[in-house]
Amino acid sequence: MKWTLTIVFVLSTSVGPGPLHARIQAPTVVPSDMCSDCRLQIDTLFEVGGVDHPAFPGPPGASGVVDSRGYRYFVFFPVLSEISVLNTAGEHVHTIGRSGGGPGEFTRIQFVQIGKGDSLYVTDTRGARISVFSPDWSFVRSFPIPLGDVRGVAFLNDERLVIAAHVFDSDLVGLPLHLLSTHDGRLLDSFGNPEEIMRPDMGNSMRRLIAVGVGERVWSAKFMEYVLEEFDSNGRRTRLLVRSARDWFPPSWAGVWPIGPDTPPNPTIRNIYVDAGGLIWVNVAVPEPDFENAFPPGYRAGDEAPIRSDLLYGTRLEVIDPSGGQLLASYYTDDFLTLLTDGSVTRYVEDRDGIPALTVERFTLRRGVR
Repeated sequence: MKWTLTIVFVLSTSVGPGPLHARIQAPTVVPSDMCSDCRLQIDTLFEVGGVDHPAFPGPPGASGVVDSRGYRYFVFFPVLSEISVLNTAGEHVHTIGRSGGGPGEFTRIQFVQIGKGDSLYVTDTRGARISVFSPDWSFVRSFPIPLGDVRGVAFLNDERLVIAAHVFDSDLVGLPLHLLSTHDGRLLDSFGNPEEIMRPDMGNSMRRLIAVGVGERVWSAKFMEYVLEEFDSNGRRTRLLVRSARDWFPPSWAGVWPIGPDTPPNPTIRNIYVDAGGLIWVNVAVPEPDFENAFPPGYRAGDEAPIRSDLLYGTRLEVIDPSGGQLLASYYTDDFLTLLTDGSVTRYVEDRDGIPALTVERFTLRRGVR
């Protein structure tokens, strides 16, 4: 089967930011010079799919998570109303949810998070609610999301969730990060960046990818700029990292549209992960060197013909030490990679007939290797 791609860029209104918690500070520039004795070791954990085992219809979303028992939870495009549960051997053992608006049902699952005791928090952006499931995958309760356009969710602790959302409200415009109660979804606080500028031609300037780090610190990555910000649990910005990568990741806000054989898509940050040592793993979608092969013959920019997304985007995976602003490793592949919450990585590929296969791999940073 062929997985097609639809890209939508939303433009924001021109307003100024409200009062923020973040402090203006000089950024730490992360240069392209890499650690000379650092290497990424890649080990395959398991593989599912392929022509003999068509277990899923398309690539996983950015919501793949792993609980303490080793169960992995995936939402696969284009079926966004159910969660596939795989065991440590990659075998499908359970399906959570179905299409609908009732208890335990979903219309568009965007994020899945693991809570206390392996409880599952599932964000249904179209249904504007978060549903909670017990460790045995039984539905427990749900609560509404008070903010629209949710682009990221991270579990801070038993009491609070962090969500990234662009809110069109006079008091919240310009504040992309929000703390919610895990009990009832009540908005507790909002925070962001005092230097942020918003214009109608910068529709993606407030979009963020988020991850929780050591000590309940929240790391936020801009979607179309290689900029990383760290906030403490009270919403105060404590670190600002800017990756020096203009040769392959020039900053953008509105995106290039329409794309075509002569117009590559912009690089975007797909998701981020903070490991137990505080290192930041950044997953960047970048146009493949021969991205023009993603378009059918005779395609012109703006046509509605299907685009082969697996031929359009490759992945650059980087590891950054925020304490010194050092790039430790940088890895490129033509494949579609997604970071999971335990540091493992999914690799999605399609064969010439469009049959998908998914490999789950462990990426390990090795130091002292030359």
